[in-house]
Amino acid sequence: FNRLAWGLAPDRRPYGILAGGLESGELNLWDPKALISKGEASIMRNRLHKGPVRGLDFNPVDTKFLASGATDGEIYVWNLEDPSKPYSPGTRSQRLEDVSALAWNRQVFYILATGSNNGNSVIWDLRNRKEIICLTHPGGRRSISSLAWHPDNVLNGHSKGIVGLSWCSKDSDLLLSCGQDCRTIVWNPNTATMIGDLHYSRKPTFDAQWCQRNPDLVCVASYDGTVSVHSIQGHGETEVASAAPVDNSDPFNMSNFNQPDTSVQFTLPHPPKWLRRPAGCSWGFGGRLVSFGTGSGAEASVRSVTVRPVASEPAFVSRAVDLEMVQSGGNAEELIAYCQKMTSPENKTASDKDKDVWKFISVLFDAGAREQILNYLGFDKEDIGGPRLSGLLKRLKLAAEPPAEENGDAPANGAEADDGDVFAAVAANASLPPPKTPFKLFSGAKGEEHDVDALVTKALVMGDFETAVKVSLGAERLSDALMFAVCGGVELLGFAQREYFRRLRDKKSYARVLESVIKGDLHDVVENAQIDGTDGDWKDILAVVCTYSKNEDMNELLSILGRRLEALSAAPASAASSKGAAATADWKAREERKFAAVLCYLGAGDLGKVLDIWVVREAEEERLLRGLGESRLGKGATRQTARVLALQSVIEKVQLFRQAISYKDDDLVAAGDQAAADGGAGLKLDALYRRYVAYAQAAASQGMVGVAWDALQLVPASFQNPDAAVLRDRLFRSGLVPAATASAPAPEPPYAVTDLTAPAAAPAPVQQQRQQSYSRGQYAGGQYAVQPTYTGAPYGGVGYGGDYGGATDYYGNLQQPPQQYTADPRYQRYGGGVGDGAYQPPAPPTAAFGAPAGYAGTPPPPMAAGTSRSGSRPGVA
Repeated sequence: FNRLAWGLAPDRRPYGILAGGLESGELNLWDPKALISKGEASIMRNRLHKGPVRGLDFNPVDTKFLASGATDGEIYVWNLEDPSKPYSPGTRSQRLEDVSALAWNRQVFYILATGSNNGNSVIWDLRNRKEIICLTHPGGRRSISSLAWHPDNVLNGHSKGIVGLSWCSKDSDLLLSCGQDCRTIVWNPNTATMIGDLHYSRKPTFDAQWCQRNPDLVCVASYDGTVSVHSIQGHGETEVASAAPVDNSDPFNMSNFNQPDTSVQFTLPHPPKWLRRPAGCSWGFGGRLVSFGTGSGAEASVRSVTVRPVASEPAFVSRAVDLEMVQSGGNAEELIAYCQKMTSPENKTASDKDKDVWKFISVLFDAGAREQILNYLGFDKEDIGGPRLSGLLKRLKLAAEPPAEENGDAPANGAEADDGDVFAAVAANASLPPPKTPFKLFSGAKGEEHDVDALVTKALVMGDFETAVKVSLGAERLSDALMFAVCGGVELLGFAQREYFRRLRDKKSYARVLESVIKGDLHDVVENAQIDGTDGDWKDILAVVCTYSKNEDMNELLSILGRRLEALSAAPASAASSKGAAATADWKAREERKFAAVLCYLGAGDLGKVLDIWVVREAEEERLLRGLGESRLGKGATRQTARVLALQSVIEKVQLFRQAISYKDDDLVAAGDQAAADGGAGLKLDALYRRYVAYAQAAASQGMVGVAWDALQLVPASFQNPDAAVLRDRLFRSGLVPAATASAPAPEPPYAVTDLTAPAAAPAPVQQQRQQSYSRGQYAGGQYAVQPTYTGAPYGGVGYGGDYGGATDYYGNLQQPPQQYTADPRYQRYGGGVGDGAYQPPAPPTAAFGAPAGYAGTPPPPMAAGTSRSGSRPGVA
């Protein structure tokens, strides 16, 4: 063989194709897999060349092409899909004699380089079938033994002729060369520098190649008949024979093989490209992404480091920014508009119940909140009966209207009755002209009813309103009793009212409601009225509270109603409602009650109770959001997206609710000593503070450090949470929140602070008596030298020769903090290094320094002179 080449196969042969150029001019192709299995391996055998085939190369870009070169400038390109019809790259070049080497361009598949024994190298353009350039050896007619592609650079290092070149296909900074000076050198052709000698053989080398599969391996062939394999990452020395002067005219001269021995050491100055990271990135604090890499185009060789903020959750960032903007404005119109925006159809992540909650929160910003709540609940004075009772209402109202002639005119004196004075009302009505129809005071008819009429009339004639009231009550004429009681004074009226309600409270629901209204105490209605009906009974009770309750009682009443509704929503389901449609109806009823409880707590301003429900709702919303997918959450949505959006939903509602009711956090304002003393336990809004911390962490991770800092300002200092302490410290010291460093005091660091620049503490005093008992030579480098602390957390000591890890006594008790010791020049002659020579160890330990009980003061025998704990330093005598 003159030349062998191994390339990929266009027909997907697993081991590729092996090509061989013979001295006879024959070109053979084999299947390596068949060679291994000892089957029929020959693919093609062609004798088209007239002389020895010394140039052979597979096209690395288009693997179906193989180029071969032989004597008299013969060059053929073989299409391995149809190898029976080779073709030449163009008209035979007059500049080439015998082709000694050829090589395809590694990037442009139609460019081929050919070298000749006359020192000429011709570059061919196969697309245009012509030669495009000829390169001439500067030394004249010298055979070109090998070709490798590179734009330029002249490399000087070999003292004799170069007979082999190989470029690393994975790293253009690595080039192999071997020559008659027995050296195999690795170059960086891009910088025109020699990296080092990889191999130094006893006899000249004639070929060196990179492994195509594993570029870490290089094989070198020499004239002693051996092929050596090397790793370019190998460290250490390999003993080989060096080269003596070689007779270039006869490579087989025996004098070439008498070589002395020498050693070669090779080390790469930097990792090769296949081990070097082409690009990399790392997340920093505040959502900053630090990345490095190379540019593109003209800046492809320029490596740069970039720091930029990156938001991995754009939906969360958008909503958090909107919330921060509306809170900073504080305008009621803007807050109401924000609530209305959350109820719009564009808000695809909010459920219908959440949108109803937002509507209710927007109502709380209105000055006439009570009326707005009634309107929100669907109550309208113009339509009291609703669709079902509207007909009856209209008929009864018409029946209640007096005839036109009975209306009379307004009082002659034009005076209006005072609503607060029932006697004035009676007097005002009495001023109307009496009717002209004659009547009898007593009917004279027989029967109990007529007798009752007579008794009532007699009492009225004599002005005995009390008797008239009692007779009317005894005859169950409740309305008559109330009318007589109006004329009989306040006490009599109170008596009549009490009797009225006593007799009707269990028969007529409106009587019980009216009793509570007149008494000014609605607790009976709120605590005892049924709220599990199908007609929205809880809404009616809420309407009663909004209409009649006193301002000081309203929050308490709404909280009571909310607790009743919440208890019903959590009550165990019955067996009948656990399957099928009944289960669905039961679930809907529970959700309705839970929603009603939220509205009651919102109206009561009870943030703690409404938060308990929203926390449960947060977990449910997170599960729902996970099922929505990218169509609703945006492209690239993950489980973390659902988590932060559910958290954002809670924070939005809490923050707007706080502003609607002007909520003041007592724990935050007072920062009480008791809360701090018990570690923050018992805080009313503990669950909210945890979510503020999680929200601040999420905001900081997205680069919104201002939002994160504002969220932490809502967490009291007495709330003991390590995540909050660490984040508050990082935000303050990051410099990313200027307002924080300007207005707030520095937070306490959540870690121990050690001043490494402070001077080291003096060694512990020792007893003079013990110091005199031992000479310096006994312990300066021996047994009583201070032991290094190898387990050294929190100091991380490393012992002798480096940062001293903390002085301990013989029994391992730490006596002083770690120090950095510098070698004293006076002890350098003893081999002392950093942390060795200058350190003056204390005297042996005493019982005062941790000696065990019974220690008599006799130390263990010292180490022998000339030894040390490291084994490399002689003792100091």
